[in-house]
Amino acid sequence: MTPRNIWRLIIALILCHGAGIMGVLFTNQQSTWYNLLKKPSFTPPSWIFGPVWSILYTCMAVALYIIWNVGFDSPEGRYALIAFGIQLAANTVWSFLFFKFHLIFVALLDCIVLFVAIIITMNAFAQIEPVAAYFLIPYFVWVGFACVLNMGLWLLNKK
Repeated sequence: MTPRNIWRLIIALILCHGAGIMGVLFTNQQSTWYNLLKKPSFTPPSWIFGPVWSILYTCMAVALYIIWNVGFDSPEGRYALIAFGIQLAANTVWSFLFFKFHLIFVALLDCIVLFVAIIITMNAFAQIEPVAAYFLIPYFVWVGFACVLNMGLWLLNKK
């Protein structure tokens, strides 16, 4: 691994985990509100979210790193990176919508946008380097589950 590649990996890790840290800031501030919500029976225990998201952000960073090393110079590479950026932004916005503003339904809509953006990103990554798309599969599965959980929270708590 060249020094240039090491820096790319470090930047990808900082970018992805940075998005996660932004979400954690709002999650921790609003834990009382979340704890008072009615939850679906399939809601995982709160302690599971941190480890799962840490793994997912690392997988996202590795996928980004792989695509970055293949190259940004092609139109396909730029498209893949734009798609990645959109899904990362939707991921980050969800925490603000849900935890900061308590907009459960709007967060659900964002989650659906995120889910679609992940599919688009995976497809774009697969066209360039299939292994990068494989690293996004756990993220895709978890966000699909998160959308269902978000819908359950909205249905149980809408007024």
